[in-house]
Amino acid sequence: MIALLTLFAMASPPVFSAGSYGRVQVSSDLGGGGGDSVRIAQFAPRLEQSPYMELDLAWDWQLDEGPQFTVLVTPALAGDLFHYDGNFAEALALRNFYVSATGVGGVPVEVWAGSRMYRGDDVYLLDFWPLDNLNTYGGGAIWRPSQTEVALHVGANRLVGDDYQVQTVRVFTPDGVDGEDVLFLDRQKVIASLRAHREFGLGDLTFRAKVYGEAHTLPAGERVLDDAFDQLAGQELPADSGVLIGAQASLWGWADQSFVHVWTRYATGLAAYGELAIPADGLALDRSTTGSRSFLTAAMMNTETPNLGVMAATYISNRTDADGQRIDFDDRWEWVGVVRPQVYVGRHVAIGVEASHQYVRPNGLNPRSGAFDQGHLTKLSLIPAIQRDRGGYSRPRLHVLYTASFLNDGARAFFNPMDARVTDGVQHFVGVGAEWWVNTRRVIAPVSVDGGN
Repeated sequence: MIALLTLFAMASPPVFSAGSYGRVQVSSDLGGGGGDSVRIAQFAPRLEQSPYMELDLAWDWQLDEGPQFTVLVTPALAGDLFHYDGNFAEALALRNFYVSATGVGGVPVEVWAGSRMYRGDDVYLLDFWPLDNLNTYGGGAIWRPSQTEVALHVGANRLVGDDYQVQTVRVFTPDGVDGEDVLFLDRQKVIASLRAHREFGLGDLTFRAKVYGEAHTLPAGERVLDDAFDQLAGQELPADSGVLIGAQASLWGWADQSFVHVWTRYATGLAAYGELAIPADGLALDRSTTGSRSFLTAAMMNTETPNLGVMAATYISNRTDADGQRIDFDDRWEWVGVVRPQVYVGRHVAIGVEASHQYVRPNGLNPRSGAFDQGHLTKLSLIPAIQRDRGGYSRPRLHVLYTASFLNDGARAFFNPMDARVTDGVQHFVGVGAEWWVNTRRVIAPVSVDGGN
């Protein structure tokens, strides 16, 4: 303890920095209502998203003789804003809440502990992370020698809901009439991940290869099905597990903000559902996720010239649950593709168009229609914008958006027939909005974008 206090005494005062990522948009459906996002695939174009904001608050200490310490706290707000719904209660979450130390003993290693968004590169146009993307509560170490990175982490969660990992039961007590709440089920999921990547110079270009893996484990437990206050009917929940393996290849360097990523991954059991999902449907007979699996391949690219930029993204996936049924509406193939060219009129005006298509093919009959419905949804958008500079990633940005969504009969059959979004085959969305990132500590692209912010 004395040695640690001595190190801090030798350090200069902490350097505080703040950053933010956010988006906000007011919209209309041209029918008197607000604009609604329409999707049939798991990951869809991000243009119609609701308001969201992250605020990075960071304190950095660089010791005169010792490691660099960083404290990062990232509160986030989501949902409708007070000025829209009159409800003074936006949803609040802490996305980062951890401390790291880098360069302990002069070794290029970062060690950290806390709650962290632990992720790699994203498919920006579809707003998802195909490979390394964990919301974790734990700790880890990241070794960064030269052009290589190796990272190991272990975290845990105890998700609330469906009496799956935690259950509180009200039981009879002889000295009271109301009983008392007791913690009956308490099983913590443990998630470990390991990733490694290396960069290679190819003339003016840089190539990066990454491999990645996760292991998910959940102990056995017992939950109450029928709480009769003094007679408890229990149900055994088996131990469960799953693994995810994947790889990524990236290339960049031919122009500013220009790159291409390609990912592939395969997951089984618990890992096929993700770290924050509670498996409820499609389980095996023993109520485990054994037999579930998912496969996904995705790509994202951006290329820039002084007058034109083009973003494009795509993915194909297959999901199978654990119930063993070969003909199952819950098991399905998905394909999504999107392209967004932008013309730069001077330095600060961008006129973009976006075209996308979502295709969903379930492996069974739709319980709503009793038919083998295959959904097709095409979106066409016009996006004039004012932004800080040229480039598809240049922010802050103000935009006007018009999107027309065209649904075939199969896609409309995925919705309740009374849903206002599918009363006809075309859905309109008009929005005025903004997006920004300023000094953020999030991964945006493998190259410096927006002036290094």
